[in-house]
Amino acid sequence: MFISQGQAQHNKQMIELGQENVQSEKKDGFKSANAVTKLFSSNATLQSAKVAYSSNSTMFSLLKKPTATIDQTPTIDKTLPLDIQEIKENNMRHLMVNTYLANDNYYQTTA
Repeated sequence: MFISQGQAQHNKQMIELGQENVQSEKKDGFKSANAVTKLFSSNATLQSAKVAYSSNSTMFSLLKKPTATIDQTPTIDKTLPLDIQEIKENNMRHLMVNTYLANDNYYQTTA
């Protein structure tokens, strides 16, 4: 697990403040609470909280971003000679028709 240096420092300060609070509450009660309130209501703390909230509150687009369609139709290389292109086209047609018939038979038997 990754813990940033700033977060580790913050945790250490919180532990130290907690220990000091326990000791000081025995002595003076509300004075320690006021010190903690002043510490966390300082300008630096408010600025870092503002940055944390603003960085996490970006709106997502409700519309789907346009993407290119996935073309699964196989293509035939146009650099081949014409007779080889025709043979490949015929083979592709037979393959596509046979696949269509096989799928149609499957759906008829399972329906």
